[in-house]
Amino acid sequence: MGVFPVISQFARDLADLAFPDMCLGCGTPLADSENCVCLGCVAQLAQTGMHLSEPNEVTDLFVNKTRVEHGCSYFKYIKSGLLQRLIHDLKYRSQPEVGVFLGRTAAYGLKRSGIFSDVDYIIPVPLHPRKFKIRGYNQSEKIAEGLSQVLNIPIDTNVLIKTTYNETQTKKHRYERFLNSQNLFKAQFLPEHCNKHFLIVDDVLTTGSTLESCINEMKKIPDAKVSVFTLARAIE
Repeated sequence: MGVFPVISQFARDLADLAFPDMCLGCGTPLADSENCVCLGCVAQLAQTGMHLSEPNEVTDLFVNKTRVEHGCSYFKYIKSGLLQRLIHDLKYRSQPEVGVFLGRTAAYGLKRSGIFSDVDYIIPVPLHPRKFKIRGYNQSEKIAEGLSQVLNIPIDTNVLIKTTYNETQTKKHRYERFLNSQNLFKAQFLPEHCNKHFLIVDDVLTTGSTLESCINEMKKIPDAKVSVFTLARAIE
């Protein structure tokens, strides 16, 4: 090894000592094996257990609306809780790595349960190009990246697009969310997409209006099967 690589590595090690990566949950320095959140904070993220039991709250949500093969929300989204802060960091504080980390964390549990073992493609809920330009990335796609890395299922960001720019759903009531989610998406598929199983991925499930709109559009693909996954389920 030459002298310059040694100096460069020494400089990086010195920087790590002076400015260590901090846990986004508790603010303590992260160990070398940790990423974004320390193991102690990860242990505080409450799971729903839906990946271990079907039917469940997610699949029941769509029973009288549209058919889904499988569905689950992995974590409980509790107001003012750690997961809410992490998702806020992901969506509004330019920290896309949080989405990948949380996606990977959930994926290990999903892999053990086998709930999505026959999925062919992961489909992140798309952002409108205007919102993508503002944020710089799609938070659902970052979650999907984490899932893909562990589950070894490819991501397809072209088959479902968002055609209409709408206002944020955050402060809307249930019926307003439903109206706001209609005719927003379009499936643009190729022959190889027919007769495939798609997993639609989003960050937080509230009323399910956005997912329902995505599912119905994906069902326009001949013989398509659709499952849904969200990182979290909002707890009232």
